[in-house]
Amino acid sequence: MWLCHDGEFKPVIVDDYFPCIPDGPPAFSVGHGPELWVLLLEKAYAKIYGTYDRIEAGLTGDAIRDLTGAPYEWKNTNEGVDKIWNFLRQSDLK
Repeated sequence: MWLCHDGEFKPVIVDDYFPCIPDGPPAFSVGHGPELWVLLLEKAYAKIYGTYDRIEAGLTGDAIRDLTGAPYEWKNTNEGVDKIWNFLRQSDLK
């Protein structure tokens, strides 16, 4: 898999062993049906950050940046709806 980490796309090689609940399903994410891409992507993401525990919570923007390389800007929702809406409208024109 290729993930963008520290501003650079890097290959991440993973094996096909997944953490599971004893005699049960995978311990973390689960695909719908026989899909493995969810488990593989999660494993690659955990490998970049060191452990599954370190990817349990975080900002959506960080995840989007890591998957696509696209920058993001976090806005405080306490700034008011009008200010955020104007920012979105201006950003759409760029």
